[in-house]
Amino acid sequence: MLGLALSAGLAQVMTNLDNLALLLALLPILGPRIAAGAYMSAQILVLTAALLLADGLRDWGAGISGYVGLFPISMGLWALWRQWRRSDSQTRLEPKGFGLTTLMFLSLSGDSFAVQAPLILDTVPHLRMMIVTGALAAATLLAGLALSLSRATAGLQGFAERADRYAPYVMIAVGLYILLDSATDRL
Repeated sequence: MLGLALSAGLAQVMTNLDNLALLLALLPILGPRIAAGAYMSAQILVLTAALLLADGLRDWGAGISGYVGLFPISMGLWALWRQWRRSDSQTRLEPKGFGLTTLMFLSLSGDSFAVQAPLILDTVPHLRMMIVTGALAAATLLAGLALSLSRATAGLQGFAERADRYAPYVMIAVGLYILLDSATDRL
């Protein structure tokens, strides 16, 4: 069970490096209450949506639910394509308050949803909260890391942006795992 929570936590970290970079950039502008609060609100909304989707699809059975793995694969391929096509001069939105900041974090969280929803769906119902707990713990650790290191924003933002290049590969790997998964895993 701990391995399940750790796997979900690692997936959450790898798909939230873009959010970490944004959080580090927004902390000096908006302050910790709005920036970190909006980040955590977005993560809670994403995980709640993933859990609701998994609960809604649980009656499909293990054979059909495995095809949900196509979602993180397609998101990963799309993210790789965006990395390839990305220009160095991207424009950024300037958030003004909690609501808009939460929406900005949500706009960067599609990859987290694409990874966590299939993981939750592929897990027996009584263990699904382990995934949510692991993912929330990882999101909380990232927020804490950003808060404690907010003075070093420029250096850490560059690291997070470089590490974020690996997130599409994590999404593709999770999708392949789910697609190759057998019905016996849900017993």
